[in-house]
Amino acid sequence: MTSQHPTGAPATNHGKAELLRAYDHLCNAASLSLALEMAIGRVTDEQQRAALEALAGQVVDRLEDIKVAVERIRV
Repeated sequence: MTSQHPTGAPATNHGKAELLRAYDHLCNAASLSLALEMAIGRVTDEQQRAALEALAGQVVDRLEDIKVAVERIRV
């Protein structure tokens, strides 16, 4: 059975590879986000907490970038 693009056209192997790569990045970023949330909860030093929160913000930005990339691939 051939997988299909949402428009009904057959999905290309390149497109599938790009989606899998984006999904892998998404999973990695989500894992990092969870680890950061757990770490932030255990940090008592305000400077360290602020640094971790800034890093968490970067992870959120990366997740948004991945979302945009996936949407671009799917189109």
